[in-house]
Amino acid sequence: MGNIKVSVIMPCFNAENYIVEAIKSILSQKLRNLELIIIDDGSTDKTERLVRAFSDKRIRYLCLEKNRGNYVARNMGLDLAQGKYIAMADADDISLPDRIQTQYDYLEANPNIAAVGSRMEIVDQDGKSIHMTDEPLEYDEIKIAFLRDNCLAQPTLMFRRSLLEAGYRYDESFR
Repeated sequence: MGNIKVSVIMPCFNAENYIVEAIKSILSQKLRNLELIIIDDGSTDKTERLVRAFSDKRIRYLCLEKNRGNYVARNMGLDLAQGKYIAMADADDISLPDRIQTQYDYLEANPNIAAVGSRMEIVDQDGKSIHMTDEPLEYDEIKIAFLRDNCLAQPTLMFRRSLLEAGYRYDESFR
């Protein structure tokens, strides 16, 4: 597949109701040079069968025997990632078709930026919009918001591999 530009990490646990659409949304991205690393955190439903039904060579699938937690699964994905950039996607989320390309282009054009994210539209089970999140968009606003809480919408995050090389990981003590 050549030099992978983006590794997308998708942890999942009993995600049979949503994972097919989540996978399709990543595989149909405008940026094609990506890998999708799916870490199944011990699912007991039909998640594994649904994932294995995909034949796309960009998918790498690891199935854990027992549930070990979201951050353990994310860190395992980080260990497998080969991309220049790392993107997060959750098994119940849909990424817009240009999400990865837009974030990739931004990081390429701004070498001083370590990570990017976005706001999210929250939808119900029928795909009806419920709410648009309002995470801060400007750096100074983000710094202030971090004093209150983590203002990063996890499934919108993309960051440079250099953060991994600097030792940044998910704290597995949080379930």
